[in-house]
Amino acid sequence: MPFIDLDEEIEKLAGKSIPAIFETLGESAFRKMETGATEAALAGEPAVIASGAGWIATARNRALLLSRGRIIYLRVSAESAASRLGEGHGRPMLAGGATIERLRRLEAERGAFYELADVALDTQGLSLQEVTDKLSDLIKVFREEE
Repeated sequence: MPFIDLDEEIEKLAGKSIPAIFETLGESAFRKMETGATEAALAGEPAVIASGAGWIATARNRALLLSRGRIIYLRVSAESAASRLGEGHGRPMLAGGATIERLRRLEAERGAFYELADVALDTQGLSLQEVTDKLSDLIKVFREEE
């Protein structure tokens, strides 16, 4: 299946990086672009679509995918995410404070939305290859169910 990274698509369309979009246009404009990229991705052939963590907080995005696809939530603790991200440079939603505290706040704000996922895959302690293998297995099961 094709793979679509929504952030990469947004950067191509905007002609600037995600941090530059947030800085010059704001989060609201970014979220509108994110929804447009989601609509475009879903209009094409079936694909694996990677979104950012805040994608699910937009009602239109949830409605689009819940009606047309499956959601796999790649779950990780705020502590593990913080160790992976360091100071969170290049991540506008983590700017201006301690990464771990911002991650915990965002997780609390978005937690109910993550429960909408068809599957929550705990990535804690897994290698990239292990996560990829588990995702591949889930996608095969989803395709067999169609």
